[in-house]
Amino acid sequence: MRKWFKEIREKKGLTQMQFAEILSVSHQLIGKIENGGNIRVSTAKDLGEKMRIKWYLFFEDYDKQLADKYSNEEDDLKFLKKLQKEIKDQPHDGQAAPRFWAIGDIEERVTAEGYEDKVVIYDPFDAEDYTLDEVVSRLKDIKDGKEDMLTDTPELRESLDEDLEEIELDIQAYGEPDLDDIIRMYQEYIGGDPRVIYASRDHVVKTNTMFITKQGAKDHLKLNDYHYTKEAHTYAMTAWRAPKVERLWKILENFDWSKVNLQNDKEKVLSEIIEYFEEQQGYDINEVIADIVHETNLIKVGEESIDADECSIEWGDDYCCNLDEFVEKYTEELLNKVVNVVKSFKEE
Repeated sequence: MRKWFKEIREKKGLTQMQFAEILSVSHQLIGKIENGGNIRVSTAKDLGEKMRIKWYLFFEDYDKQLADKYSNEEDDLKFLKKLQKEIKDQPHDGQAAPRFWAIGDIEERVTAEGYEDKVVIYDPFDAEDYTLDEVVSRLKDIKDGKEDMLTDTPELRESLDEDLEEIELDIQAYGEPDLDDIIRMYQEYIGGDPRVIYASRDHVVKTNTMFITKQGAKDHLKLNDYHYTKEAHTYAMTAWRAPKVERLWKILENFDWSKVNLQNDKEKVLSEIIEYFEEQQGYDINEVIADIVHETNLIKVGEESIDADECSIEWGDDYCCNLDEFVEKYTEELLNKVVNVVKSFKEE
């Protein structure tokens, strides 16, 4: 079983169906993953990208070095092509280039009276804070017997009824209850030492959030919503007077990635060999073959080819029984020596 995958879903309070919708997969796949079922590497990579985790975590017996090896240049090139399309197709959100996205949210901060966006009543006894509406709701619960009164007497209950009627009149007239009345009623009917806290609701750009694309910011919010309020949103910004960022963004948006050749040095040299041989120019083929035979310590049996089943191949002091065994054991070393020979001819 993949307990870690299930814990992520449960920590977010999501059903398998809801988690599947966020990840754009079937709920059957979510169940399969949680129960330890086998999935394709391509599926793991897709989920890894969406969840911002290493794809090989989906495989219990993974080898990190092996997994990193398979995150090769070809995968990187596909990623860059996909990213480029996403950059070109996304909205600007009113920001000039080079633009990026962060997460915007609302933070409540203690402020001075007169600068507040909301007022809360803090009760140090139970270490809770309540809005004025929540205090009124608690007082009504006391009236209806759903919550205990501090000192329950007929006189106090009659007084509570009158106070609640007064509160309702204030709400109708001014849109909110009188703060002094709320504090007095809290002390009389609920008890404790309530304190008034004035709070502002300020828009902030959350630290440690930066995304090249708007979709990347959206995916982050879906998977990490428990770190933010319900008012969290993507927030576009401009990297102002940042020439290196501007240049990088232009490369990501405009570079023709289809022209990138992923051949390594050996492959490039061998490609040139083939090209020269096909054009029958540049090298004396027999001389090249002779040097390759000499440098690689291979036995050339006249003009005849070596049969794959014959024990006819020597490699230094080593001896291979057949061609398949030789290919399996020495291909990389042979290739290196062949390339070195060809390079020496090119330099001449």
